[in-house]
Amino acid sequence: MVNQMYDAVMTLEQGYKRWCNAMRELTENYMSPLMDRIANSQDIMEQIEQEENAIRAAAELDQLAPGMQPLDDRTIQALNLSARRREAHLARVRSRCRRQRTI
Repeated sequence: MVNQMYDAVMTLEQGYKRWCNAMRELTENYMSPLMDRIANSQDIMEQIEQEENAIRAAAELDQLAPGMQPLDDRTIQALNLSARRREAHLARVRSRCRRQRTI
């Protein structure tokens, strides 16, 4: 039992080491050169800046839109009350209109 647990832990550790090495190789061989090329490319940096500006502009428009403002507590309470009233009304209607069992 102890030997099996030891083997399982060692296997887990060995797999984790392999995974870490693979991630390090991935970073060194692919991600670092790719990030360097992106940073050195003027076109890509311009596109990134344009996208960031568009995101900022959209965020500003969302803040200005009246329909996008969060609801206040009073409105939420009113909506909850109307929903409860509808539920109560539907419960009364259901109890009145039950089907009768037929044999």
